[in-house]
Order: sequence, then C-alpha cells, then structure tokens
Amino acid sequence: MFITTHYPSCRYPNYGTFVEQLVTAIARRGHECSVIHPATWHRYVIEKVAELRGAPGPNRGEARVIRPRFFSMGVRIGPLRTARPTRWGFHRAVHRATKRLHSPPDLIYAHFLWPAGVCAVRLGSRLGIPAFVAVGESVHACGGPMWSTAVTGVDAAAHLLKSVAGVIAVSSLLKRKLVDEVNVDAEKIRVFPNGVDRTRFCPRDRHEMRRRHNLPSDRFLVAFAGHFTHRKGVLRVAEAVRGLPGVGAVLLGSGPLEPSAREILFKGPVPHQVVPELLSAADLFVLPTLAEGSCNSLIEAMACGLPVVSSRGEFNDDLLNDQVALRIDPNDVEAIRHAIVTLKENPEQRQRMAASAIEHSRKFDIEQRVDRILAWTAERTRRFHEMRRRAADA
Repeated sequence: MFITTHYPSCRYPNYGTFVEQLVTAIARRGHECSVIHPATWHRYVIEKVAELRGAPGPNRGEARVIRPRFFSMGVRIGPLRTARPTRWGFHRAVHRATKRLHSPPDLIYAHFLWPAGVCAVRLGSRLGIPAFVAVGESVHACGGPMWSTAVTGVDAAAHLLKSVAGVIAVSSLLKRKLVDEVNVDAEKIRVFPNGVDRTRFCPRDRHEMRRRHNLPSDRFLVAFAGHFTHRKGVLRVAEAVRGLPGVGAVLLGSGPLEPSAREILFKGPVPHQVVPELLSAADLFVLPTLAEGSCNSLIEAMACGLPVVSSRGEFNDDLLNDQVALRIDPNDVEAIRHAIVTLKENPEQRQRMAASAIEHSRKFDIEQRVDRILAWTAERTRRFHEMRRRAADA
C-alpha cells in the first residue's frame, strides 16, 4: 500500500508521475498495489470540475487508487502552527481508505516523510506491518534543515523513525542529513536515486521532432523542464539566452513566474509523454536549480541524449559528473550563458557529452531501481518480522 500526496489526477496529470512510474513498475512484477492519495477538499472540487469538463483521467495502470478527502489547514496560518490538525485530518482519511482494501497490506510505502511518512509509520506500528518511507525532498546547496523535520520537529521525527522498517533516500546528501540531524540508524537507510522509464525517455530523431513540434531546424535549442519558480531557475535560463544569436529556448512547465525573451520558442506544460519528444528536439538541457532531492528532469534529459548545464552542489553529485555536465553557480546568469555558448561552439565536446549522458542514464533505469528497492525492502521486512517474533517470545 502506497501513501502519497503526489500522484497524477485529471486536473494535475503531471503531478507525481515519478511515484506513478514506481507503482506501475512494481505492479508489473505481479504485486497487488493500492495507492492512497488523500485530496484536500479544495483539490477535490477542482478535480470534479475537471472531470465535468471532460478532462481525461490519468493512466492508473494496474494499481487501485483511492482518493479520500480531508480538510487541510496547511502547516501555518500567520503565527499559528496548523500542522497538527492537518496531519490529524490526513491520518483519518488514510485510515478510512485502508478499511476499503480487500485485505490488510503486507507492506506500507510512503512518499514523503511529512505527512505521508508520519502516517505510514504510525499505521504500520498499529497493524504490525513494516512501513517504509521514501525521503526525496529538496535540499539547498547552502545547507539548512530538512523541510519535513522543520514541520514535525527533529525530536519527533527521530522518535518516529526509530520504528520505521526502512528509509529510501534519493541522494547521499539526504542519507547524511538523516543520520546527522535526525539520528536515524544508517543501517535502516539505503540510497536509491530516482529512475526513469528508458523505453519512453530515449533519443529520437532531432529533425523529425522539430518538424513535429514546429521548431526551427537551424537554431541551437536549449531545453528547460521544471516548475516556473525561483528555485528551479526558469527566469535565469530566460535571461541567459537573451540576445544570444542563433539560440532558442524550449521551456517545459508552469508556475507563478512568467519567463519572457524573444529567444523563447515554446513555454508551458505538456503531457508527460510529449516531454521526451521535446527534449529530443533540443541540443542542450539547462537547469540552474537551487535545491533538489534527486532531479528526474536531469535523468530524463540525459536519457534523451542531452548534455547538461546544471548546478554545483552536493544534491546533484549522485546524478552528474564531468563527462555529462558543465556545473555552474546556479545564481550566476553569466556563468549559465557562458556554459551555453561553450557547448554551442564546440559540437565535438557536445557530442561526446551526449553519448556519455545516454550511457550514464542507464544507471538510473526505473526497472533496475525497482528491482533493487524490492530486494532491499524484502530483506528489511524479514528483519522486521524476526524482531517482532523475538519481542513476542521475550
């Protein structure tokens, strides 16, 4: 049973696709998968409107998806901390949904620590079921506490995770922070960087993809994919390409910021299945992000054969190396511009990096990731039940 706040829906078909891919890959191996995706009342209304307008539902594969409703007050309203009533409402929604299952699950898998992980560990303890928590939140290069532990409190998170069966960290940085800041037993943590479906994210003919999406054949195309936010750096990309001769930008995503430049040839959200086509149409992928967990967009770009310009920072160290990426200060627009120009003017270097990117992306295949996760969770589950038997015998 998966518990998650991130999962595709009618109104938000691209939200949580990385969780959906994981669930689908596990279901393909013959496991019966249920997904509990609690929805706030606000989002429930938005979803109903989308359904009435005929929005197509996401492909749920073989998993059963249950979306119980709950009332959320966020984590803070002005000076008031509202995380506790929000967590209470979330937990009640999950408990109601659990009763709708045909039989109790053998294993609970939560994305992410708050609020899903907190709920999973407590529910697992009550039912005697091993609970695993995937920790994949963004961590800033400049440091600072993890967002989820800032909400739950470090002491509360440390106490909670003492009874977790295992923690899936998507980066070495997150594992280190869990050990150093939350005092989680390192033996309970395993690093599994995110993975992508390489049957979908693979190189396609660049000229054909440009014709299909009405993109010019004679421009050097820079691609960006992510939320249009300050953290992801979409405005810095727009500023970096501004005025560069022969350069165009394809910006995939949406958000509160509105990038503008004459060089932008396309901007906006697209269906997830269209993303590899537009990446394949580009020459270079640029993501000057300030913080990440394990960035799917970077892996998707490499799998499509794109050299990368992205951030220096420990959060990217598990994904990038000098053979596939030029690492820059993500706040330095001139550095971003210089990296773009460098690769534009050096096609041989670009081709070497593109070939290395394809080869490097094999390490992040979703199928291999799922096999490793299933093997490890099976090992931790056996240990969980052995410890319970010993405790009962004692």
